[in-house]
Amino acid sequence: MENVTNHQGNVIYVEGTQHFNFTDLQFYSPLIKLTGITGNMDGKRGSDIVNQYVLDFFNTYLKGTGGDLIQGPNGKYPEVKFVESSEL
Repeated sequence: MENVTNHQGNVIYVEGTQHFNFTDLQFYSPLIKLTGITGNMDGKRGSDIVNQYVLDFFNTYLKGTGGDLIQGPNGKYPEVKFVESSEL
C-alpha cells in the first residue's frame, strides 16, 4: 500500500467488510456473518459499492470517463475510506 501511495495511487477500504465480502459468499445466507469471514455490512450494499468503484476505475482508465468515486470520499458511499500515506 505504501508503494501505491508513493506513486500517487489511492488506497481505499470499505468499513464493515472482510476479505470474503468481495466474493459471492455473502449472498448465500445472512448467517455467513456469524462465521467472521465476512464483515457486518449487508451483502447487497457491499456488492453495490464494489461494483460501482470497480466500474468507475475501469471507466476512468480504459474509457477516459468518470473518475468521481476513485478520486476521494463520496457522500453516497460513506463506508468507503481513503487511506492517506501518513496513515500507513
